[in-house]
Amino acid sequence: MAHIHLKTMEELQGQVKLVLTRQMPKLHNLAPGVAVEHVGSTAIPGTVTKGDVDVALRVPAANFPQVVGALHAGYAEAQRENWTPTFASFKDDDSGPLPFGVQVMVVGSEDDHLVALRDLLRRDPAARARYNEVKRRNDGRDSATYWRDKDHVITDLLQQLQKSSD
Repeated sequence: MAHIHLKTMEELQGQVKLVLTRQMPKLHNLAPGVAVEHVGSTAIPGTVTKGDVDVALRVPAANFPQVVGALHAGYAEAQRENWTPTFASFKDDDSGPLPFGVQVMVVGSEDDHLVALRDLLRRDPAARARYNEVKRRNDGRDSATYWRDKDHVITDLLQQLQKSSD
C-alpha cells in the first residue's frame, strides 16, 4: 500500500504553476467555455500537500454528460468508485512534474463543494490549521488511513460551513 509524504504548498509552487500552464489549454480545448477553478491544497497558501494539483469544473446538469465524455479524450478516469450522477474525476499522472486531477461536478449538487472548501481554507486560519493537522498526523502513513482521516475533517468543515450559511 502506498504511503503519503507531505510537502508545503510553497515548496511546490513552481511545479504547480508549470502543471497549470500546461494543463489549462488542454482543458479549455476539451471543454470550451467551462470555468476551471484551481482547488485542493496547492491552491491554498499555508497548507501541506501530498503533491498533486487539482482543478474543479463546475457545470450545469445539462452539460455534465458532454463534459465528462469530452474529458475521456484527454485524461484517464480516476477514483471511479467515487463517481455519482453529478461527479466524475480524471487524472494525468504522467505529463508533468506533479500528478494532475480534474474533478467535474454539477453546479448546486451535493458534490459541488470543492470551491467552497478551498475558499473556507483560504480565509479561515483555524479551519486551515485543523486541515493541516490531520494531514500532518498522517504523514508517512498508508494512503487509506490518510484519506479516511482527511475525508472526516473535510466533511466536518463542510457541515460547519453549511450551518454558518443557514
